[in-house]
Amino acid sequence: MNPNAFPAAREMGLTSAEAALRLKLHGANRYKPEIKGAHLKELLKTLFDPMAVMLMLAAGTYFLLGDPRNGVILFIALIPVLGVDVVLDMRSQGALKKLAESMAPQARIIRDGREGLVPTEDLVPGDILLIKEGDKAYADGVLRQCSNFSMDESALTGESEPRVKRAMGESNPGGGFEEETLFFAGAQAMTGQAYGEVLRTGLETRFGEIVKLVAEEEGDETPLQKKTNRLVRGLGFAGGGVVLGVLVLELFRGMAFPKAFLSAVSLGIAAFPEEFPLVFTLFLSLGAWRLSRHGVLIK
Repeated sequence: MNPNAFPAAREMGLTSAEAALRLKLHGANRYKPEIKGAHLKELLKTLFDPMAVMLMLAAGTYFLLGDPRNGVILFIALIPVLGVDVVLDMRSQGALKKLAESMAPQARIIRDGREGLVPTEDLVPGDILLIKEGDKAYADGVLRQCSNFSMDESALTGESEPRVKRAMGESNPGGGFEEETLFFAGAQAMTGQAYGEVLRTGLETRFGEIVKLVAEEEGDETPLQKKTNRLVRGLGFAGGGVVLGVLVLELFRGMAFPKAFLSAVSLGIAAFPEEFPLVFTLFLSLGAWRLSRHGVLIK
């Protein structure tokens, strides 16, 4: 942006100290709502991993047979099994976090009387945001000065035509702002340039309200997830059929049911591809992160 375009903007803005205090007060400018009980759900998901369930069944059978030592050994064996799941999940989440950080957008603002770039997550109410043609707004605010400025708000309104904006220095007598003087997170500047004061960030923005509504709905699985789940289910049914066949065969040969059950469960633990979805996700996320380091962005 032309540094001489809006000289008045340099007289506005926050200091770094003020911005830090407001960041603590309002939180980071993020649009991902915190899901209550997410960590508990992940833990339960790990506990109900097919291999973990099979080990618990086998351990319970040993206890019923009056062999607590082997039962305890199998319960102890759950620790590395669950540990591998946790470590792989943490590594996958870490790779996704690094990928997100490498693609994190920046906003041009005025702070401490100087123009500079900051991560969009650090935007706070009161910041002076500079917007030029092609830029996206990452917060809601009011325009203080603009020149031939219009924005595409289709992501919020569905309207295909850009909306012409005008500046407004002060609020209306009623305490609000006219729609033409406001900019919204998710909108993109189509023509001109402007600067404005940030009023709302994160989930408090209009875009954030949409995100919260969408988050309340159950998301559909992607085609890749559906294919992967079908493959795992197919292999699981095949493995289950083999386990059942072994159980019936051992019983037919005269083996006691508990021992036959243990033999079948042991085969199922060895044959069932229970780690496939987790490992598959891990390698996809790691691959996307590594590609991003070479300038290739993968959704």
